[in-house]
Amino acid sequence: MLARAGFDVVEGCEMAGLTMTEIERRIIEERLRAHGGNRAATARSLGLCEKTIYNKSKRYGLRRSRGQS
Repeated sequence: MLARAGFDVVEGCEMAGLTMTEIERRIIEERLRAHGGNRAATARSLGLCEKTIYNKSKRYGLRRSRGQS
C-alpha cells in the first residue's frame, strides 16, 4: 500500500514503529488532502473503492474541510 500511495522508502522509514492502523490512517489522510477531500479520487489513487475510503475516514475520524467534495 505504501508504494501504491506514492510513498518512498524514506517516508516509509518515518512510519517505522507505528501500527498498521496508524500508517493506514496517515496514508488516507495524506491522499485525501492531496485530492482536496475528494473521496473518489483518493480511492482511485489507492486502488480502493470509494465506500472503503468513506468507511475508513469515518472510523479514523478524518473529516473533510469546508468546501471539499
